[in-house]
Amino acid sequence: GVNGIDTPELRNNFNGITSGAIPYDNGTAIGNGRFVLHSVNSSMAVYDTSGQILLPSTSLSSFFGTTSTISDPRVIYDSYNDRFIMLAIPTNFCAIFIAFSATNDPTGNWYKYTQTIPGEITSSIYDYPYVGISEHELVISGSVFPSSGQGTNVHPNVLQIAKKEG
Repeated sequence: GVNGIDTPELRNNFNGITSGAIPYDNGTAIGNGRFVLHSVNSSMAVYDTSGQILLPSTSLSSFFGTTSTISDPRVIYDSYNDRFIMLAIPTNFCAIFIAFSATNDPTGNWYKYTQTIPGEITSSIYDYPYVGISEHELVISGSVFPSSGQGTNVHPNVLQIAKKEG
């Protein structure tokens, strides 16, 4: 170790999803149920902690039930409510897709929503989303990129959403 502190133990590693555009924009979260939710670009999959696939790679368009192309997925485990939260952006309108797992098992049911970005031009893109949670709220930040011909007014936008409804 360093300065008398033991090095953390590497317990496992495994390959994640390798489909989609490179570089892989990916996110991973692990829950109390020992499920690992992994997302890359426009796909998601669920593993157990040993790397065994429990839910094969699924397109996020199919998962969210949309014909929109989806990218930039983010996943987080909500330890306050023992469930997963996943979000991703459509590439053709200014919104974010949000999903809450019904339980701590991400292979089961999900509650799915589309949140338009208030006050923004529909043809803009809400890009590079980041997510944080507290006991009662989900906070999402992203950059709004106007569509071509609307100038260069790129700016951040923060959404604060009550988790209770999710």
